[in-house]
Amino acid sequence: MNTPQTFRDERHEPSAAFVSSLEREIVRTYREQSRSPVVGVSRWGSRLRAASLLVTGLVLGAGAPLASAQVEASQLRTQLERAAEVDRQLAAARLALAQASHETTRQAYDAGALSKQSLLESAAEIRMAEMRIARLNLDIAEIRASAAAPRDELWAPLVRDRDFVKERLQLSAAAAQERLTQSESALADVERSASIGASTARSLSESSAVVANATREFQVLAQKLLLRERFVKEGLQPEALARLVQRAELMAEVTRVRRLIALTTSRLALVKDRFAVGMSTAIDVKRAEVELLELQAEQARLAIQLQQLVGREQ
Repeated sequence: MNTPQTFRDERHEPSAAFVSSLEREIVRTYREQSRSPVVGVSRWGSRLRAASLLVTGLVLGAGAPLASAQVEASQLRTQLERAAEVDRQLAAARLALAQASHETTRQAYDAGALSKQSLLESAAEIRMAEMRIARLNLDIAEIRASAAAPRDELWAPLVRDRDFVKERLQLSAAAAQERLTQSESALADVERSASIGASTARSLSESSAVVANATREFQVLAQKLLLRERFVKEGLQPEALARLVQRAELMAEVTRVRRLIALTTSRLALVKDRFAVGMSTAIDVKRAEVELLELQAEQARLAIQLQQLVGREQ
């Protein structure tokens, strides 16, 4: 609420009579102290000390909220750091379990009891656990530097000139690439088995879906890394970044569905060929046809969403 000018004058601006009276009092006091140097120095010294105490009190009073805020920030940093440290200890325990499991898997693989894919999967679990610890180390470093919870928004500021958001995205992208490589290897094994009739069409479909999902995840993270760099270099606004992220996610989903449609179409043809020679059933054929229709319907919905998004940006 605005304060009327007359009220401000009455409360905070001294009148002309008061100013004149104050000036006369200062001149009179100065003349009295000038006639008696010793007393003058003593009295002026007392007044100076009083003024100094007053100023000190004002400074301390003004600094009290700052000190209180610093204490609260320190307490928050300690709490966040402790919580992250607990998570890191748990992640270290998971890493130890993954390493022990991998050793058991390796021995079984050497004895011919497990496939190479099982060995690769157990090795991937170790790398995922290591990346989890690396991310928690980044979180703890950011907490110590900012006295606040880690931030993952693409528009989050740098913390003491360090880009924690980018470093975490790089870790996530590396993990996503690891999952993509692993899923592609598994799909290749299933495709080889399918070519000799040792694998079912269902296994081929499931493996293909895993690869498509892993591809989508990696593509989105790669786009987020590029957008983060643009934010740091160009200063993109949060609203613009959010729209670009939405577009990247939508495009990655379109790519995923398109790939699944191509794979399902091929699988449907394979199921029909097998049905013709009695290697699959009519239910298998119908199931593949329904899955293809569902994917095509999803593709149509995504096309509408993409069109709406482009329309809002124009």
